[in-house]
Amino acid sequence: MPRSYKSFPRLFVEQPLSEHDAVKLGLEQTTYLLTVLRLGKGDSVILFNGRDGAWLARIVDPHRKGATLEPGLQTAHQTPASDLWYGFAPIKQGR
Repeated sequence: MPRSYKSFPRLFVEQPLSEHDAVKLGLEQTTYLLTVLRLGKGDSVILFNGRDGAWLARIVDPHRKGATLEPGLQTAHQTPASDLWYGFAPIKQGR
């Protein structure tokens, strides 16, 4: 993700992310964005879901029961899972 997007708050969502596909938030995430972070209509956040990468999204409808966000620009692609295996063999302790 470029350095210019580091200052935006990040939010995990379960829904699939793509350009101009509206994302409806639940009550807890809406409360976090609107009350805790004090964001409003037109403010930007970074959305990610662990599958589609990170997306820069704007708050379109800041309704208290469920805000709507619209992703517009993909800021980072999803990194593939690493193929790292870790093996451990404990040593027997002598009697």
